[in-house]
Amino acid sequence: MNSTAVGLLCVSIIFPLLSLLAVLLRFWARKLRSSPQADDWTIVCAQVFCFGLGINTIIGVAKGVIGKPQKALGPQKAVVLLKVVYGDSFLCFTALAIVKFSILLFYKRVFATKRFFLAANVMIGVTLAWFIGSIFALLFSRTPISTHWSLRPDPAAENIDFQAFLLTHASLDLVLDIAILCLPIPVITTLHMDTRRKIALIGIFWLGAFCAVAEAVRIYYFHRFLYEDISKHADAFGPVVANVLIWSRVEPCMSVIAACLPTLRPVISSRTAESIVASVRSAISLASLGSRGSRGSNNATKRTNKSDLEDSRRDWVKLNNNSGSARAEMDPAATQEPPPGRDEIVIHKSFTAEQR
Repeated sequence: MNSTAVGLLCVSIIFPLLSLLAVLLRFWARKLRSSPQADDWTIVCAQVFCFGLGINTIIGVAKGVIGKPQKALGPQKAVVLLKVVYGDSFLCFTALAIVKFSILLFYKRVFATKRFFLAANVMIGVTLAWFIGSIFALLFSRTPISTHWSLRPDPAAENIDFQAFLLTHASLDLVLDIAILCLPIPVITTLHMDTRRKIALIGIFWLGAFCAVAEAVRIYYFHRFLYEDISKHADAFGPVVANVLIWSRVEPCMSVIAACLPTLRPVISSRTAESIVASVRSAISLASLGSRGSRGSNNATKRTNKSDLEDSRRDWVKLNNNSGSARAEMDPAATQEPPPGRDEIVIHKSFTAEQR
C-alpha cells in the first residue's frame, strides 16, 4: 500500500468519525432541551452516506486500485477504479443534498417568519430539483449503465458529456452552498441586538463556509482528472484520482459537522468541566442531606406525635364575648412555652353587634 492510498484511507476513516461525533453531540444537546426534530434525523441520514464513502474507499484500497499510476492498473483494476469513482458520485451527491435539506429545516425552525418560510421552502424545492436531476443524469448519462466503467466505448451507446455534467453539478453545488449560507443574513440584520452580536450570529451560521472552500478544491481536482491529459504524466494519475476522492469525503463530512455546530450551544454552555464537577458535588451533597434528613424527620415525627397526645388532653376555654372581640385560647394551665415544632394557636375576631 503506497502513501497516497494510506492518506486517502486515513481521511476516509477520520472524517466520518469526526462527523459522527458532531451528530452524537447534536443529539445530546437536543436531549437537554427537547426531543429530536426533522432536521436532526435528516443529518443522521447524511451521516450514513458519509460512512458509505468510507466503505467505498476501503473497497478501493483493498482491491489495490487507489494511488497507482494509470499504466500500473491493468484492465481489470482500471474497471474496478471506474466503478469506485461511479459509486462515489452517488454517495457524495446524496450526502451533500441531505445536508442541505437538514440545514434548511433547521433554519425554518429557528427563523419562524412567513417570508423566511417562503424563501426556505423555495430553496428546498430548488435543492430537491437539483438532486433529482443529478441522480437521473448520473443514471442515464450513458446507456447502458455499464458503459461508465467500460474500457471499450460502444459506438451504439447513447452518451452525454459526462465530464461536463460532473463539473456542472459541482459548480451548482457551490452556488447552492453560498445561497444557503446567505439565506439567514437578512433576518439576522433585522434582529433587535447590537451589531457585534449580529456579526457573531452570522459567523456561527457561516461556519459552513469551509464546505464551499472544499467544494472549490474538489472542482479543481475534478477538472484535472476529467480534462487534463494526465496520461502524459503517468506519476500524476494516482495522486490526482486520490485527491478527487479525498475532497469528495472531506466536503460531505465537513458539511455534516458545520450543520451540527450551531446546535451544540446547550452542550458547550452547560457541560463544561466545572459544571460537571459541580453537578457531581451537588448529587453527593443531596444524598448525604437526604440520609441525615430522614433520621431527623423520624425524630421530629416522634416528638410531634407525643406533643399532639399531650395537647389533646388539655381543656379549651369557651369563647368569651367581650365588647367587640372574642378570644379563644388554651387554659391557664397550658400557658407554658409551646413544644418544639409547634406554635400556640390564638384566634382573634372582630365583629359588630349586628353580626350573628
